[in-house]
Amino acid sequence: MSIDKDIIEAWLLASTELRHAKALELALRVGICEEVLGGNIKGTHHLIVSNLDLAATAKLNTKVDTEQLDSIWSDLTPEDKDAIVYKPSLVAKEYKKLGPESKLHQALITKPGTPTLKVKPADKGIGFNMPGK
Repeated sequence: MSIDKDIIEAWLLASTELRHAKALELALRVGICEEVLGGNIKGTHHLIVSNLDLAATAKLNTKVDTEQLDSIWSDLTPEDKDAIVYKPSLVAKEYKKLGPESKLHQALITKPGTPTLKVKPADKGIGFNMPGK
């Protein structure tokens, strides 16, 4: 693919339209779900509208407050402790300090992430249409 002004402008437009579409979809979904759920905060509920079965699912997300957990850990029962799993995670700042001899490298899986792209005029002489600006 050859990158030219038309391709960059097409990407900028698609990116802007995608942001707007995502925001609109979320607003519509939340509004519809509020009607279907009728104040319920958990479970799947149905509403028939124009011969369409709308199924909205309300969820409660729960996460651990690690500071609070640390402060009460010694008071927890073994059953309480069985409900907690500690997952190792990488501290990138500290990992970058490690040398090539570190055995930790053997325990990591590295794969490419989705690339990011930002486009801005290099100087005022470039005539790009910047959608949404």
